[in-house]
Amino acid sequence: MIDKKKHICLFIPTLDVGGAEAVIINIANWLVTKGIIVDLVLLRKQGAMLDRISPDVNLVSLNSNRLLTSIPKLVNYLRSRKPSVILSATTLVNIVTIFASLISFSKIRVVVTEVSNVCTSVKEYSKIHPTVSEFIIKFLMKILYKKASVIIAVSKGSGKSLSEYLKIDINDICVIYNPVYSKNIIKLSRSPVHHPWFSNKNIPIILAVGRLCKAKGFDTLIDAFYRVRENRSARLIILGEGDCRRELEIKISYLNLDNDVSLPGHVDNPLAYMRNSSLFVLSSRREGFGNVLVEALACETPIISTNCLHGPSEILENGRWGRLIEVDNPQELAKSIIEELDKDHEAYLDRAKEFSIDVACESYHSVCFPDRTNNIA
Repeated sequence: MIDKKKHICLFIPTLDVGGAEAVIINIANWLVTKGIIVDLVLLRKQGAMLDRISPDVNLVSLNSNRLLTSIPKLVNYLRSRKPSVILSATTLVNIVTIFASLISFSKIRVVVTEVSNVCTSVKEYSKIHPTVSEFIIKFLMKILYKKASVIIAVSKGSGKSLSEYLKIDINDICVIYNPVYSKNIIKLSRSPVHHPWFSNKNIPIILAVGRLCKAKGFDTLIDAFYRVRENRSARLIILGEGDCRRELEIKISYLNLDNDVSLPGHVDNPLAYMRNSSLFVLSSRREGFGNVLVEALACETPIISTNCLHGPSEILENGRWGRLIEVDNPQELAKSIIEELDKDHEAYLDRAKEFSIDVACESYHSVCFPDRTNNIA
C-alpha cells in the first residue's frame, strides 16, 4: 500500500555506469517496495543503467544539459511535487540540491551522500575544470552542508576525511555502507560469459572493472601485468569506459600486450566475468567505498586491492578477505598477482552479505524518515 505521507526525491544527473548511480538505483528500487512514493530526478533520461529502474519508480527529467542550469527546474519540481525528502549523492550534486531546496522555500528534509574521498576528488575536479576552483567548492560546501538535515558518508574513512576537510564534528556524519549485495548477484554471476578468452581454462584471467579514468589506476595495473607476463601466461580484461581509454590503449600497444589485454568497454553483466575470472584486481588511487569488491566477494573470486583511501581496507577488514597492497606500486602488484594465481582460496560469500541492499536501505529509510525507530548502521 502506498504511503502518501512518505514521498522521496532521489536526484542524480544521469544513469551512466558508476558506483553512485548504482547505489541510487538500489535505494530507489528498495524504497518503492515499501510503499513509498519515489521520484528519481535526472537532468535527462539517459544512461546505460536506465533499464535497471523499477517501473514503479517515477522517472522525472529536468530536460537540462548542465547541473548548474538545472537549478531553476529543480526548484520548480520541488515546489510542484512537494516531496518530503530529497536525497542526493556526489559533491557538486549535493551543493546544487541544498541550494535548490533553500531557494524553493520548501519544508523538505535534505539528505546528502558523499561517495568518495572528498579532499582528493575536489582537487581532481578543479584540475579538470579550472574555471571552478577548489576554494569555491570548499567554500560552498562549508556554507551549504550545514543546512543539510543529514550528511552520509559511505565508509568510516571517507566520513573522517569529510569531517577534517570541512571542520565539522565527526558525530554529525552518518556512515552507511553502500547497498550492494543481493541474491540477484549470485543469479547474474552464473550467466554465460560472452568473451572468447573464457573458453580456454588453461590461461588464468585477471579482471578489473571501473570507469577508465586516472583515479582507477588501470595504467599501474597494465604496468604490473606486463611484469606478470614476463613470468607466466595470463590475460587481463578491464571492463568499463572513460576518458582514459586512448591513453590505456597506447600503453597496451607500447608494451606489446595487445593479444593479452582486452578492453571490451561497458558490458551488461560484469558479474558473470567476475565469477569466471581467476582473480579480481582493484588498482584504484582512491575510492569512497568500492562496490566492485563486494561484488567480487559475492562471486567468490579472489581479490587483490590497493589500500587506497577509503573503503577497501574496511570492506576487506585490513586484508582478512583479500590482499591489500600499496597504491601505485606495479612491482608489488605484479608479485601479488603471481602469488595469488598460484594459491588455493576460500570463498567469502558471507562477507559480501554484510553489505546487503536490505541492511543498507533500512538505514537510508531510517535516516530519510526519522519517525521510524530503526537503528542506523
